[in-house]
Amino acid sequence: MCKKVSVIIPSYNVEEYIENCLESACAQSYDNLQIIVVDDGSTDSTFDKIKLFSERDDRILAIHKENGGVSSARNFGLSKVEGDYVTFLDADDELENNAIHILVERIEKTNADVVSFQYSRWDKEGNRLEDVDFVNDDFDFSSNQNRVEFIAKELVQYRVGVEACIKFFKSAIIKENNLSFPENCRIGEDFAFTLKYILHSNKLVSISDKLYRYNNRSNSVMNTPREFGVELTERVVMLEDVWKHVNEMDNEIYRHVFPVIFVMIINNNYIGHNADEVSEQLKTLDNITFVKAMYEKLPKLREEYFMLDNCEIARIRYRYHMYIRSVLNSFTIGERITLSLYDLYRSIRGQEKLESWIMPY
Repeated sequence: MCKKVSVIIPSYNVEEYIENCLESACAQSYDNLQIIVVDDGSTDSTFDKIKLFSERDDRILAIHKENGGVSSARNFGLSKVEGDYVTFLDADDELENNAIHILVERIEKTNADVVSFQYSRWDKEGNRLEDVDFVNDDFDFSSNQNRVEFIAKELVQYRVGVEACIKFFKSAIIKENNLSFPENCRIGEDFAFTLKYILHSNKLVSISDKLYRYNNRSNSVMNTPREFGVELTERVVMLEDVWKHVNEMDNEIYRHVFPVIFVMIINNNYIGHNADEVSEQLKTLDNITFVKAMYEKLPKLREEYFMLDNCEIARIRYRYHMYIRSVLNSFTIGERITLSLYDLYRSIRGQEKLESWIMPY
């Protein structure tokens, strides 16, 4: 008998889009589905429309709960999963008709633990705006070190998408390792979930098929501009969630190298800012103790850092992070002398001081 697939759809005030979303799920060429729709306290007609669909299709499990955010809704959906495989679909997006059929076929043929796929962007009028393509490849994780390198060189560099909606997961891995989305995080929750899942995986296959339709709408979370401080705060919350999971795993390799992964991921939030600006913003965080702890370990991980970050600006990026570490923990005399000598070296070469250097990428 063919394996059952659970499709989790969190919804909140999407009455204009929910019907098309559910139509795309119900019309899949692959029939053995459990469609879990978790309405997160909508105040419009979203849940009424979900209930009408559930009355016509008994594969739909319609759930209404108090508003708690998208992560809360997804986690509630995960608690109801009956399928062998799990995928996520946002309530204002759609799946291509043959998406589930292709994904089941690929995950079973390749013996992968997760399949990553591509997506396309569409406007409200139904016009295809662009196709989004990530790398297509098979990634075998024969060791913990392989997983770490994949995270640093593929996920962090966004060569493989981090979005949960373009992933096809095994429910057993999720259940056995108690994986969930961080509910105190509003930005980057997908990254946290995907990263934690990879730590328990032996193989990821990224395929070229564009199976997900992302519908652009002006008031969606993905299209909302965010301030530097807000993004930085959320990123640290996300990373602290992953760190907590790493500690629960009791894996010495992951624990040892995590501070490097921390700075590589948070580095993306520093783009366009100098080290002083970043340091001052970090000081305002409620979880500054966690940030300091990560930076404190960086000097002893210099070799690991350059093994994982080998781009052309890796050396100055490392010094940039070391400068932030010194600011957060108060400069020692030795660090002041080292910085002065480095700034002198840069001035001789006609370059700005380290604290004025802006992270380009």
